[in-house]
Amino acid sequence: MAADLTAIHAVEPNPPADRKSIDWKLLIDLEVNSCEEAVEKIKWSATQATGTRRRDR
Repeated sequence: MAADLTAIHAVEPNPPADRKSIDWKLLIDLEVNSCEEAVEKIKWSATQATGTRRRDR
């Protein structure tokens, strides 16, 4: 079975001095056609990773 996947690599360029830079590699089964869409997927993934929910839904 084959699947179409999208890879997103997100790096925090200027992290606070008290911690390491965020460096995420995401592999998702959603289409991404722009930087804005990639940021949306990164935010969604961060929300899932922390177990928080957006209140504006």
